[in-house]
Amino acid sequence: MPSKKLLNKVSNILNDYLKLSELASNFNNFISINQQQLSELLTFLDFAEGFTIGFIEINFYKDLDTLIEALKKHPKCKDIQFELLNFNNPELRFLRDAIIQKLPDINIDPDKKLVLILQGLEKSIGMFGEYPPVLQDLNFVRDSFTKSVPHPILFCLPDYAITRLAKFAPDFWAWKSGVFHFNTVQSTKDDALAKTLQSEKIINELELPEKQERVDLLHRLLMEYSPSGCHETEDNLQTRIDILTQLGEVNSNQFEFTKATEYLEKALKLVNKNEDLKNKKITVMFQLGAIYVKQGQVEQGMAFFLQSLGVARETGERVFEAIVLNSLGDAYSLLEEYQQAIESYQQSLAIVKEIGTRKIEGIALNALGDVYNTLEQYEQAIECYHQCLEFRQEIGNRKFEAITLSNLGDVYNALEQYQQAIESYQQCLAIVREIGDRKFEAIPLNALGDVYNALEQYQQAIESYQQCLAIAREIGTRKIEGMALNKLGGVYRDLEQYQQAIECYHQCLEIRQEIGDRQFEVLTLNDLGGVYNALEQYQQAIECYQQCLKITREIGECRFEAVVVHTLGYVYTFSKQYQQAIEFYQQALKCWNYLREEKFQASALMNIGKLLAYTQGDFTTAVAYLQESLAVFQQFTSPEVENVSQMIADVQQMADAQESSISGNT
Repeated sequence: MPSKKLLNKVSNILNDYLKLSELASNFNNFISINQQQLSELLTFLDFAEGFTIGFIEINFYKDLDTLIEALKKHPKCKDIQFELLNFNNPELRFLRDAIIQKLPDINIDPDKKLVLILQGLEKSIGMFGEYPPVLQDLNFVRDSFTKSVPHPILFCLPDYAITRLAKFAPDFWAWKSGVFHFNTVQSTKDDALAKTLQSEKIINELELPEKQERVDLLHRLLMEYSPSGCHETEDNLQTRIDILTQLGEVNSNQFEFTKATEYLEKALKLVNKNEDLKNKKITVMFQLGAIYVKQGQVEQGMAFFLQSLGVARETGERVFEAIVLNSLGDAYSLLEEYQQAIESYQQSLAIVKEIGTRKIEGIALNALGDVYNTLEQYEQAIECYHQCLEFRQEIGNRKFEAITLSNLGDVYNALEQYQQAIESYQQCLAIVREIGDRKFEAIPLNALGDVYNALEQYQQAIESYQQCLAIAREIGTRKIEGMALNKLGGVYRDLEQYQQAIECYHQCLEIRQEIGDRQFEVLTLNDLGGVYNALEQYQQAIECYQQCLKITREIGECRFEAVVVHTLGYVYTFSKQYQQAIEFYQQALKCWNYLREEKFQASALMNIGKLLAYTQGDFTTAVAYLQESLAVFQQFTSPEVENVSQMIADVQQMADAQESSISGNT
């Protein structure tokens, strides 16, 4: 009986033989279907002298390798030295300079004619956009090629790249001495289809190198099934639609919305040609709707969702119907039309319960919980999240289980049921650490810090925020880093550890200015001003609030502007700059009147009255302000009613005493 080692050796030899046999078959097939093209190319190469341009249209690298091998082996090319130059840098701009740079590295045989074969240029030419820089330059420096690159050049490009080169570098294109269209071997197409449309792997779940390879293959397949300049036919209609749909999906997920829309609109035109392709129509319209929603054009997105929903109902595609209803619910939520969102999610739930699609049921329940949470209908939110959690644990989707636990913790936190919140966040934290999602890990850590802070368990809060901060710095997420620093500053402020608080706020401020987060920059300046105020460093506090005020006015945050000018009134009062304090309280009063915030109006009126009475002796005006303040406070049965009433009595008494003094002196 042969040994295991011998069997393995035989197996390896057999595999090598099969590979060689396959290569030989591909080679023969390629030559067989491209005899005329190869003959024309050989004639071109025979007569080409000096700077001569030829274009080889070939859609797949696999076939290009076969062609190059065929040229090198052909008897007619025994006196030709072929040199393959790869220019696959998408940022390439100056092709002539790049060729000149590589020429000295070529060991030129003086007895042979040097022919340069260029590949990869389609990366810099691109598929979209006007006037690629590499083609602009190619057109501009055409004449200088004659002396600087005195050799025949074969440009090997796919269909779309040749079309774009002819369009955007017409002067260079005019110098061509031949264009050779090579057909694709069927096995090459079959291999590309197996790796793309027929693959069980979802494109957006692939690692980056494999995803890039698939996208490249999809582009080449598209040129194969939908060549430039050819009239669209019914042939391979579904294949073309599937290619366009996948390209639309991957570009959408890469936030290349213009490209994604172009692909999907082409797919929709093809779908509309055949009434039997309604299931494809649902998918294409749904994806177009999703793109518009991602871009913030929610109403346009909803229009596509509704069309997709109509087709799904017409064709009885219940799974699609449930998916589209979920997305409609998301769109309604974005528009803050929460009742319609609830109705959409509930319709989706009814369908998935009927047909038993558990994954979609979990998505709908989580989304429904989010809406109830937003509406502060916390009991309904908890019920939805618990049901969702059960499904996600059942199907073993750990990341989504963690998301639901985080959401559940948020609801318990809002209800001030802190122990349940801590338990939910800690379960979430355990899962994200288990699956190694460092960015997600920062979310429950930040939330735990908030809960511990609310419970005045400050040391635990600090530890949670510091862990969150360490992760943010590790993964380079500046926004989360700024948030953690701001929260840490708040804890140190509450502990009256003001220097640590100031240090955190300054670091946070630097980050928020760096990333251009103007709204959060305002909040940090406000917090920093509060610390300086607590330290009685009033000038630094005033500077912070003044910067804060400048930004709020630039970004149009009326409510926060009112808060800041009101606070400046307090700080100027504490620093005994009473006239400035009165001026800022009066600005605050105007803001609160505009915003119709009557309680804050009353507070501003009270402070103005108090300052007029006690710092300027203007008792008459002071009483007028205080009486107006009292009238507002009385509407709300505020505890300030008694305080303001007493203040009015005291000021009136001071006014009477002043009047008596004046009368006595006269």
